[in-house]
Amino acid sequence: IVLVTGVQTCALPIYKIDPPTLAMVSRILNKNPVLPLRKMGENMMICAAVLGDLNSIVAVLNKALRNDQLNHQGLLLPMTKLKFYANQGNPEAMVMYGRILDRQKKHGEAAEMFQKVAETPRDGSVDAEIGNALVQQGNLCYRDGKKEEARMNFKKAALEFDNPEGYYKDRKSTRLNSSHQYY
Repeated sequence: IVLVTGVQTCALPIYKIDPPTLAMVSRILNKNPVLPLRKMGENMMICAAVLGDLNSIVAVLNKALRNDQLNHQGLLLPMTKLKFYANQGNPEAMVMYGRILDRQKKHGEAAEMFQKVAETPRDGSVDAEIGNALVQQGNLCYRDGKKEEARMNFKKAALEFDNPEGYYKDRKSTRLNSSHQYY
């Protein structure tokens, strides 16, 4: 593994480490109290993302989203791979890509992405992503002033998909809409 500070290089010439294993080692290193080892873990996660590991792609882009660094040149390949997975119908990729579209002020495209996930047939493996999509739809509705529609999305995410953020936002929106505020 070639890891150069400041440069994202992913070369695995000698060792046959698959991207999911690289991601697992990365997560272990990210919990280490020693800063250089945590930094190496971050670089390994980026390498796993560049190599196409979906969990790593989501983790790397989620961090970039939180830190407002989506336009970083080193994220071009993970972003391209995320878009590919989203276009293939992967619900996790679709939710993440929808969040990125929303951040880029492409609200219509983001809403479409969340709607597609919300309409995904339930089979247990996608329930968490459906719940996340409903929360994101609720956020879009709330921002557009459609508070009742937002509350319905939050409530559905909470009650049907046991989404913690859905519970929180449903409770918060109910409290804000009621005439009795307990502050």
